[in-house]
Amino acid sequence: MSTTSSSLDSTDLSIFEDDNAHFSDDSVQSDNLLKSFSSLSLGTNQNEKKSTVGDQEINQSNLMSQEPSCNIVKKLIKKLSEQRKPSKFNDFLRISLELINQMPQAINSFTSSKSYYCAICDLVFTEENSWTEHYTTNHSKITNPSVFYCAICHVYQISISASVKTHVKSLEHKVMVDFQEHMKKELVTPNINKSSKISSGKITTTKTENNNTYYKSCKPKQVLKNRNIYLEIKNISAELKKNECSLLKKVIRKNYGEFKEISNKKNSFIILLHDKEGVHAIMKNSDELEKQYSIRLQTFEQDSENKLSPETIQSFSDWEILLKKMFDLISTMKITSEDPTEKKKLNKLCDTVKNLGVKFHLTNVHVFGSRVYGLAMINSDVDLYLDIGNSFNGQISNDVDRQVSLVKYFAQQCNDRTSEFQNVEQICDARVPILKFYHVPTKLNCDLSFKSGLSTSNTKLIKYYLSINNEVHWLVTCIVKYWALQNGLKHRQLFTSYALVWLVLFYLMSINIVPPLVKLMNMVPKKNRITIEGWDCSFEMLPKPKTTEDTERRFNLLYGFFQYYSDEKKFKSQVLCTFTGKCMKKSKFFSDFIKLSEIKKTQRAKFKTLQSNIYKSFEKRNGLTLQDPFELSFNITKNITGDTLTRFCDMCYETMVLMDNMTAIDKSQ
Repeated sequence: MSTTSSSLDSTDLSIFEDDNAHFSDDSVQSDNLLKSFSSLSLGTNQNEKKSTVGDQEINQSNLMSQEPSCNIVKKLIKKLSEQRKPSKFNDFLRISLELINQMPQAINSFTSSKSYYCAICDLVFTEENSWTEHYTTNHSKITNPSVFYCAICHVYQISISASVKTHVKSLEHKVMVDFQEHMKKELVTPNINKSSKISSGKITTTKTENNNTYYKSCKPKQVLKNRNIYLEIKNISAELKKNECSLLKKVIRKNYGEFKEISNKKNSFIILLHDKEGVHAIMKNSDELEKQYSIRLQTFEQDSENKLSPETIQSFSDWEILLKKMFDLISTMKITSEDPTEKKKLNKLCDTVKNLGVKFHLTNVHVFGSRVYGLAMINSDVDLYLDIGNSFNGQISNDVDRQVSLVKYFAQQCNDRTSEFQNVEQICDARVPILKFYHVPTKLNCDLSFKSGLSTSNTKLIKYYLSINNEVHWLVTCIVKYWALQNGLKHRQLFTSYALVWLVLFYLMSINIVPPLVKLMNMVPKKNRITIEGWDCSFEMLPKPKTTEDTERRFNLLYGFFQYYSDEKKFKSQVLCTFTGKCMKKSKFFSDFIKLSEIKKTQRAKFKTLQSNIYKSFEKRNGLTLQDPFELSFNITKNITGDTLTRFCDMCYETMVLMDNMTAIDKSQ
């Protein structure tokens, strides 16, 4: 089969077929399109490990993780970059190839992934459901759209008129033909050691005689995990109760395995043993234990309803699937942050907002949030702070009425320009009053606030932390942009994106992967300090350590996150202090924190004036308390209380259990 010819006659159109669906360049009727989408199963079956190169099927486990020829990949990148008006699909391919050039191991995710391209809107999706939803919402009235799948480019495409013939002649397709031809030369059949497996959540390496690494999905040793059989211990003696039942815990761990502590009340100690084997063993020995320690043991069951979404259960049960999801997500976010078109749209939005406040004379627009620190998707909202009359340092931060009046004024300005602004909404009862709107020319949704520039300092700090190494960025992406979204945790009344980011960063501080803020702040000379709303917002960036790509470390960091946050009891009694990177007792938080020698005079003075607020927000709260790094009196997880905290910790525990039994590939990927 010749795939390099520009002539369609010499191109085998079987590459545009799917095993379960066939799309030629004949149009698909719009009322049958969704039905057709559901039959596009190529690439949606997560258990399938095949990629296609030309007319040859390659088992993904036989793909060598050797570095492709840099010259060839760079040449393909250059070809894509030279297109005068590149499409988003062009950007997607170019950035994917750039990632492969930087990290050769990424080639496995790229060759096994599928993309979904709407040529009508010039948008690329990495999930079929998102593509289908986009079509349903925006294009369902189009008659006779053209839909096809290209097995060379691994892309499904929908357009008004572009056909297979047009696609085959495109630069993107020709580049992928060259790439696939190159890949065919890189393939060998390895001798895989079939004994490779995961044990206790860790990944082992399989290597061949020539020391090249190959990938093979391996089923770990099966352990029956206990999810709903609880053990209650009663009549605990005073001796066993000492130090929060430390002796009793030691006996249980030594003889029956690890457990999650559910409650430790006056007359009752309830635990959930990790393994069912431990449950059976302790109940088998119950008579002997009751006699030896004068205690009473009994078990009870709770409904084992899954708290996790089906997608989480699938992806966190297979390391290869999860890596592919993360590769797709990070590639998409990179397009959003680096695309010159997106930057032009942001600048246009900022100029428009600035012009709305022309009567204030001195205005400055600041972008903050995920668009700045690199966690934004193409459809993410834009967070803007408008500095009115040099209010950046917090001159109106305590004047809520002033902020509300500005929200109302700018809402009126937007409503007077219906051709530019739609869906204008005033949110005046929030902690920070904001104006929400849709900017028609740029197709961007925006949240506009007026309080102070504190949010921009937070954004700069997060951007620094995410840039320390790729593993920090990967972990934050996995939790904030994937796991939390899948399981309905990201919501204004639950976790904000900002809170989730700091939840991950605090965990990384606790294991010394990223430095605490106090270390960065103490490096700033007194003359260079910045104060906003009375809080010291100064910090110095440390040199970034040199690190190598290590998938095993990513696995362990991810597993460690869920293990850390599964301890509900700990978070009911501790404050997570992002300033110091350590936990502090809630009951003494104000008195202990204000004594810290690391706190600067400015911070201490401001903190003292807010004692009653800190008492309510930290010491008296039974839920999760995560201190803001700069605004030290603000609990950024104030909505996570009672049952919500229990649900969150249980979800972390259940995800950890999934990872214990995770099907894996070679950790060196």
